[in-house]
Amino acid sequence: MILDQPAAVQGLQSLTHWILIIILPLIGIAALTMALIQTVKNMLPLRQWFQRDSVNSWLAVRAHTARSATPAINVEQAKTDLVHLTTAGDSAALYSLPIEQLCGQINAATQIILDYPAHHWDLLRCLASQSNPDDLTITSPPNPATQLARRALLRKPAVTLTDDEHNQDDDLVAARNRLSHQIQRAVDALQISIGFRWKFWMQLASIVLSAVLAALAVIASGHPLSSGHAICFIILAAIFSGILAPIARDLVATIEQVRT
Repeated sequence: MILDQPAAVQGLQSLTHWILIIILPLIGIAALTMALIQTVKNMLPLRQWFQRDSVNSWLAVRAHTARSATPAINVEQAKTDLVHLTTAGDSAALYSLPIEQLCGQINAATQIILDYPAHHWDLLRCLASQSNPDDLTITSPPNPATQLARRALLRKPAVTLTDDEHNQDDDLVAARNRLSHQIQRAVDALQISIGFRWKFWMQLASIVLSAVLAALAVIASGHPLSSGHAICFIILAAIFSGILAPIARDLVATIEQVRT
């Protein structure tokens, strides 16, 4: 079958026209949106502010949940302990990390918290706010003498333990394991929550910024914003560029990681 050459040429011209009039401006707006958002992120510690506020709010909520069982919880002390255990007191370094590394640092500090619960009681109660209170009592009893005795019990060789000590040791190890798993699941939930909300706000910022840039492009072209074509173009730019900008940004970040 031989195509009608004038019709084929006309179709190609129409396709080229749409690419020049619609597709290229949308790609340009998406690229500009990505560049502007990345520039703002490089100039301002947006991730640090967002993650600091999210983690502090998370600790406050968990402290409020745990206050019914333990009234004396110092949330500020819990925040300070968290920063000291994870990054030796450098809060900016901690909250500037990608969320996966930030939560990895918290999970790494869990072992220290469980080894010395009396020294990090506020933080432990915040992290394990939904655990069984009996597990906390077994792991960190309020009596200092009992704490020392149970810590010494963990250091004794298993072959030297009596039957009663074996039972105490088993209960203590089981309680520590339950607390450890509960804290890990809580931190995993924090990671999922922060990661989702960060991507959501970046996506929303991309859509809004793309709409603004499209409106400025319409104004610069001399067309009224109230026209139907202008409104359709702005909506299309907001959707297309708002979706494309995060993808392009993630692609650039991946390339940078590979180069590093």
